[in-house]
Amino acid sequence: MERAAIDRRGSTPLHVAAKKGDLETCKLYAENGFNMSPADNYGATPLHVAAREGHTNLVEALIRLGADPDIRDAQGRTAVFHACLAGKASTLQAMISRMGFSIDSRGILSSSLLHAAAFAGKVSCIERLVECGAYVSATDKDDLTPLHIAAERGHLDCCRRLVSFGAPVNALSQTERQTPLSSALINGHAEIAEFLSCEGGLLPEELLMVAELIAKKKRKRHFFFPIASS
Repeated sequence: MERAAIDRRGSTPLHVAAKKGDLETCKLYAENGFNMSPADNYGATPLHVAAREGHTNLVEALIRLGADPDIRDAQGRTAVFHACLAGKASTLQAMISRMGFSIDSRGILSSSLLHAAAFAGKVSCIERLVECGAYVSATDKDDLTPLHIAAERGHLDCCRRLVSFGAPVNALSQTERQTPLSSALINGHAEIAEFLSCEGGLLPEELLMVAELIAKKKRKRHFFFPIASS
């Protein structure tokens, strides 16, 4: 059973209840046989809304009441991405550690949850994700790491935290041929560029030059290495 939309977003009364964190109303709809995963005009369900608002207990309850945790909105995001992008770190951690949402969830362009947290500048979510085992060197469809994204978006605190967790400062994206340092410079984030430089960050051309020098050195060693007699 469906309830009619009540606003221009296509929200239903269940969306409104989820936004308010109104568990009793949500239970009432479930008891009366209503669809617990209606989508608004943007593909967002009440579960997405509850996650975005940080209503941890309601997120858990909605799943028990039949809400589908795997539904994606129009931008390919599941509920766990909504919590992440909104900076609801406690809800995010609970969804992963207690509710069965995967730390390896992928969204649009194959971006990870860490990519999403870096994009939105949510340091607390980055910290919780790493605590839960997120891979700091994960790459998306364009071979960009979360550090690339944080540098591009101008989130210095996120860059510092990612580097402290071991994010590679010289990851080179194969599609755009960018390092985190060049991503910061291209987008005018001088303070981030300075930080990355101090951490050993290089520009793409510098990185390729270093790689070429190392390769030449290895070839030279091989050439002069004595051949053992049989």
